[in-house]
Amino acid sequence: MKIRDKIENQNYIVIFDTNVLLNIYRYSPEFTDFAMRCIRSVETSIVLPATVWLEYKKHYRTEFTKMEDRVKK
Repeated sequence: MKIRDKIENQNYIVIFDTNVLLNIYRYSPEFTDFAMRCIRSVETSIVLPATVWLEYKKHYRTEFTKMEDRVKK
């Protein structure tokens, strides 16, 4: 089953929680690649609430810095 087909054929919408977006920085590069491919496959069905966007903007830099530190180690 392809996620994109399921969503487009059923008129679903996808609503992310802030942690879904921040987890992109918290996990392995392989997971990040997988997550980004999944997100791109349903991007036309994504609804991002303003609160989620604000929380993401507030915390993403910290998560990115933590990821950079892990990569350096």
